[in-house]
Amino acid sequence: MPEAKIPETRIPEAGAPFTHRGTRAVQRMVEYAPATGGLALWIAHRNAGPHDAPIATDGNAIRYGEAFERLPLPEQAGLVAHEVLHIALRHPQRFLELRSLLGDVDLELFTIAADAIVNSTLSHLSWLEL
Repeated sequence: MPEAKIPETRIPEAGAPFTHRGTRAVQRMVEYAPATGGLALWIAHRNAGPHDAPIATDGNAIRYGEAFERLPLPEQAGLVAHEVLHIALRHPQRFLELRSLLGDVDLELFTIAADAIVNSTLSHLSWLEL
């Protein structure tokens, strides 16, 4: 089994503001759900290009396309919380492990199941929108 790649992290200087597009959503998460917000603070966040999806994760970092900034804050918070839980639950890594054990695995079905787990966990929260 290949050694896990440690994600690149960038620690801002003390007092320096975060500069990624998800900053407002992470701040909202820290305010309304400190545990999940705390997880978000440990994840790498990257701004992506204008043609990228509004939000995506590779299991190590969250990437924000330009369209993310135009979403209402409750929707931004919902998307960030969703991706944080995918990372915390190691869904991308679990998919790769499952594929190495079983061979052919239906990625679409796996994604639907992983999204159902994440969304059911977040569905009761009124301060975010899924």
